Amino acid sequence: MNQLVKEKLDRLIALFQEVSSKYNWEGSLTNHFTALTYTLNNREFDKEKIKDVRKYINQNTGIFSNYRGTSNIILSALLSSKYESPKHEFDRILDYDKKIRKAGYKNNMYLPIASYALLTSCSGEGMNTLRKIFLMIVNKN
Repeated sequence: MNQLVKEKLDRLIALFQEVSSKYNWEGSLTNHFTALTYTLNNREFDKEKIKDVRKYINQNTGIFSNYRGTSNIILSALLSSKYESPKHEFDRILDYDKKIRKAGYKNNMYLPIASYALLTSCSGEGMNTLRKIFLMIVNKN
């Protein structure tokens, strides 16, 4: 068990150093997050894949979108480290975004991460259930 923990920590440290050297203008916390994400998903760091996803997010969102800035960095790392087709998965995130806005959620800085959470944990039926619960809460207040 201790050997496994040591190996994971060594990998995390190595990935953090690699990420930091390639993204030295990013904040330390985002570099830690990226390294941790790749370590947890047992993937090799791929700067070009992240760059490609970041560009795709920028091309498919507005200039003042909450999907820009830190959310872009975080989502690019999450999608690139977890999925073979991160652009397709981002399209699904945008679909969830539309659905939860239609259900009455307001646009805010947490919407991109909430949409990602739905991507990883919710089926289409789950989304319908979530919408019903949200509408019940709104109607009671």
